[in-house]
Amino acid sequence: MKNIIYMKYGVHAGESIESIVNRKQEEISKAGYALWGYGGNFCHPLTQVQPFAEEVHKNGEKLYLAMSLTKSKLNNPAHKSSISSVNGTDWESIDKSISVLGSKFALCITNLTLCNFDIALEEYSVGIGNKKGQNLDEYIRFRVDKACAIHNGNVIESSAKKVKITLLAEVITPFAVFTKQ
Repeated sequence: MKNIIYMKYGVHAGESIESIVNRKQEEISKAGYALWGYGGNFCHPLTQVQPFAEEVHKNGEKLYLAMSLTKSKLNNPAHKSSISSVNGTDWESIDKSISVLGSKFALCITNLTLCNFDIALEEYSVGIGNKKGQNLDEYIRFRVDKACAIHNGNVIESSAKKVKITLLAEVITPFAVFTKQ
């Protein structure tokens, strides 16, 4: 995988991981895609995800969402988003078969699969923004739990900074959206 959005995930909105994965796979089956909700200050749709993804696609390459499980404290029930926007200004209804719970942003994904493999964060560098080029193992720390990243050509055989990827999906156009009730 040359181009990824690395993201940590966990239980959310009172729903187990198994339930979230099953629901997202069903959404993809019905609508052809799902929206993977997220929040925080990293991977903003307009300033990071969309320009990064557009560059990846312009080069004829694919972008993957590579996720590692983390302990999450976001287990409270949350509102369901009913509208989304590519630009934060023009809003449209979210397909009725898709649920986005308690998130202000969402990635547009397909081909969500359970997996079990390791990646060395040192093999990836931040792909956009003021930290572009910084190794992912130095960037993903403390509250930083997601990033647009490019494989930097390094191949690390043994690493203390390997993370287990347990969910993988392809990120598709329009790549990332804003969501709200």
